Amino acid sequence: MKKLSILILLTFGLLLLFSGCKNEQLDIEQNLQPYYLLTENTCSFPCWMGITPGETSYPELKEIIDQLVQDYAEKGVAITYIEEPFSKHIDQILYIYAEMPGSEVYIILDSINIVKEIKIIFLNTPTVAEFAENYKAPDNIGICMAHRYAHTNLVYDGARVLTKKELPNYDAETGLISIEDFYLNRVDEVQLRAVPQNKHYDFTFDWEDMAQTVFIDINNTDPNSDCLGRFQP
Repeated sequence: MKKLSILILLTFGLLLLFSGCKNEQLDIEQNLQPYYLLTENTCSFPCWMGITPGETSYPELKEIIDQLVQDYAEKGVAITYIEEPFSKHIDQILYIYAEMPGSEVYIILDSINIVKEIKIIFLNTPTVAEFAENYKAPDNIGICMAHRYAHTNLVYDGARVLTKKELPNYDAETGLISIEDFYLNRVDEVQLRAVPQNKHYDFTFDWEDMAQTVFIDINNTDPNSDCLGRFQP
């Protein structure tokens, strides 16, 4: 009976140990999703983790990615990546795809194997408010209208953060569009490019403006806008 009691206690202790390890790993991954990709960035946009669009070569990129995998493995976070060749007949890498907790990263190269663009895609799609709180508030909000949708962008120096497109309210009598609860919208991806887009949006707002319902006169778009498409109520 005594041996049985000891065996039960040992089994219970092992279960607690494994449970603790699992919970610790879960806590690590939850705390790191997905903002550590930006809050732990080692350089300023459009550079990310030492990778700079327009400057970083393929050999340099490989070295940085391998080191990133090793560094995060020591923190208990698994990062895996694959290389996608341009074709079987051309000695050129089209992009490197990296996968990590809560996020995917596409690092796209140009025709001479220099990094052209970095895309960070959030799988757990945080809200706009969560993103701004855990990273920082954007410089402004740019909105492009296409068909019946509003495509909103969080605009930073050297980066664009795309949010999920949304169907705004439209008042046919006044011609006004209203966007409500923008802070609850979901973040989709971060785009970093060699030459950051000097993009003109249909409409531009301050971050604070979006805390309340925003009304847009569809007939009063920015004349310099280079948004594609137009609003069709």
